[in-house]
Amino acid sequence: MILDFVHFLHGELLKQGNEEIEIRVLALAALNGRKPQPLVAPTIDLAQVPRTLFHQKEIIVPLTEPLREQAWEVPLLDWEQHPDLPNHRRRGRTLHRCAGWRNSHRNLWGWVSWWDAFP
Repeated sequence: MILDFVHFLHGELLKQGNEEIEIRVLALAALNGRKPQPLVAPTIDLAQVPRTLFHQKEIIVPLTEPLREQAWEVPLLDWEQHPDLPNHRRRGRTLHRCAGWRNSHRNLWGWVSWWDAFP
């Protein structure tokens, strides 16, 4: 679904006359009390990744964050400022939050965000 949205956003930006568009996504999720980690590789320009199942496997980041004895309890809206997460700020660009979620069992939290396409 993330890749579909990226391709939709890319198409809309092209319609507006923009060129040389790169879209990189920071999609974080915290599973069962783990510290959040990226769902997709934030260094890849997803606008250039074809919408095929084969290529989607290349952008998925494997789960590496270990299960903790004490759950990581930083509120979802504070993740952007938390020092334990990857620095995703880009000078001269605006970070947009597209969606945030927390399921009813509190075992999966996440958000999807992207930067302006232009410096």
